[in-house]
Amino acid sequence: AGARAPLAVAMVLRGAVVIFQFAVALAASGRAARPHIVVILADDLGYRDVGWHGSEAHTPVLDGLAKAGLELSNWHGHSICTPSRASLMTGRYAFHTGLQHSFIQPGAPVGLPLDVPTMAEGMKAAGYKTHMVGKWHLGMTTWEYTPLERGFDTFFGYLGGGEDYYTHDTDDFVDLRDGCKVAHESGHYSAPLFADRAIERIQGHDLQDSFFLYLAFQSVHAPIEAPPNSSHLYPHVTDERRRTMLQMLTAMDIEIGRVVEALKAKGMWENTLMWFGADNGGPPYVANSNWPLRGGKWTMWQGGAHLAAFAHHGNPEVLGGAREFPFLAHHMDLLPTLLDAAGAKPGSGLDGQSLWPYWTNAQSAESLRNRSLVLNVDQTNTRSGIHDPDGWAGYAGIRTEEWKLVLGFPGVPDGLCRPPEGHKETGDCGHHQGIPEDLDSPHLYHLASDVSESHDVAHDHPDVVKSLMEMLKPHMDSAFTPLNKDLKDRTCAAEAEKAAKKHGAWTPWKPCTTRSCRCEEVIVV
Repeated sequence: AGARAPLAVAMVLRGAVVIFQFAVALAASGRAARPHIVVILADDLGYRDVGWHGSEAHTPVLDGLAKAGLELSNWHGHSICTPSRASLMTGRYAFHTGLQHSFIQPGAPVGLPLDVPTMAEGMKAAGYKTHMVGKWHLGMTTWEYTPLERGFDTFFGYLGGGEDYYTHDTDDFVDLRDGCKVAHESGHYSAPLFADRAIERIQGHDLQDSFFLYLAFQSVHAPIEAPPNSSHLYPHVTDERRRTMLQMLTAMDIEIGRVVEALKAKGMWENTLMWFGADNGGPPYVANSNWPLRGGKWTMWQGGAHLAAFAHHGNPEVLGGAREFPFLAHHMDLLPTLLDAAGAKPGSGLDGQSLWPYWTNAQSAESLRNRSLVLNVDQTNTRSGIHDPDGWAGYAGIRTEEWKLVLGFPGVPDGLCRPPEGHKETGDCGHHQGIPEDLDSPHLYHLASDVSESHDVAHDHPDVVKSLMEMLKPHMDSAFTPLNKDLKDRTCAAEAEKAAKKHGAWTPWKPCTTRSCRCEEVIVV
C-alpha cells in the first residue's frame, strides 16, 4: 500500500480555530505491519479489584496479560464516567471538552462537542475498520453524538451510563442498540453478550485490513448483579456485596479471555496491541476496593484518579517484554499513542502525548519524570455561584511524580476503604451529596512518601504550593465552562422522555443538523 495523503480537519473550538491533522504515514512494508488495536475499558474498576494488585479476585487472564506485558503502574484518568471517556476518546482533558462535571443523565441534552475529533475518527482516517461494543455515555441528543457518527463503522451497546445487566433497562426504558436498531436481549448478561459481539467482529474481519475495536464493558458498574452460574464462587467471602462484585470481576476476566482466544484463532493476536484499563476509580460504597489509595470514584483522591491499566502486544518483542512503566500517564495519552502505533501522527490541539516511543524503547522515558498531570478543573461550584449541590467532586488539582496539590475538599469517600485482611478501614467510605465548606483552599500531599494521602503538608511547603499553583493556573484559565453546569442540562429533557415512551427505548430525540445521519434513514425499533 502506498502512503496516504494527510487529512486535515479544521475545527472551531469556542471561537478559536484549531487545526487537527492526522498525517498518515503507512509503513513501507504495507498495512499488515501496523498493529490491530483493541482497547478494553472496565467500568468503575477499583485499583485493588484486579489480581495483579493483590486482590482476592480470580482474574487469571488479566493478570497474565499484565504481568507478561507493560504494566502501566502510574496511569490516571478523571474520576467519573463521562469525563474519563471524553478524555480517552479525544486525547484532551475533559475540561477542554466541557464534559468535566459529573455525568450525562439519561435524556440530558449534552454530549461530546461535534467539532472535537474522536479516537475512532483518527483510526478511520488511518485506514482502520472501526468497531465499538459496550458503553458510550458521551451523549445522544441527536444521532450525530452517537458512535456511528463519531467514527465507528459498527456499534453494539448502550448510549447511557448504567443499566440492568440482564434486562438492559434504565429508568424504565431499554438502552441497547445493534447499529441503529434497538436490540432486544433481555435475559442475556452483558459481559458474555458484549464479548460475543466483539468476537463476531473479529471472526468477520478481512485480514487485508487493519482492525480497531473499542470494547467498553458494563462490568463492574452498579447495579451489583451476579453473572450466570457464579453463585458457587468465593464462598469464603462473607460480605455479600463484595462476593457478588468478585463474581462479576471473574466473569469479565473470562470474557476477555474469550476475546483473546478469538484473536488467536483468527491469526491476529501476534500483531495485536491491546490496552486495558479502568475508566475511573472504584466506588467503595458499592463494593470496590482501591486500597492502598484513599477515596474513590467522584473524588480527587488518588482512589478516584489512579487506575489499574496495562498494555500488551501479541509479539512480546514489540513492547520489550514483561516490564513496568512507572511514569505518569493519563487517558488523554491513549489517542496519540495508538495513532502513533498505527502510523498516524496527530497534530496540534491535544493535551495528551504519544507514549509509543517510550513503550517500544525507541526513546528513553526518563524525561517523563518531569511531567505533571491535571486531575480536573470543574468550575461548577465556586464562591461565585453554586450550580450543582449534589455534584461535588473537587474543584481543581494537579500532580507530579512527587507531589500533589488539590484546591478545595477532594470529596467523599475520603477513607481508606475495603482493605485486605489484616488492615483496618478508616475514614468515610460512603458517598454523601452536598457542597463542602472548603471550596478552594490548597491541600498538598507528598505522594512519594505518602501514597495514601494521610498528611496534608501545605503549611510546611508553601514554596511547593506556589510552584504547583503556577503550573495549574494556565489550565484553570483555559478550562471550558461545563456544558451541564445548569440544572436543565443535567436532567432528562421532556422531548427525550417523550421519544423514549414512543419507542420503548432511549433514543436520540432531535434531528441531525450538521450532516445526514444514517440512523435517521432506518427504522430504529
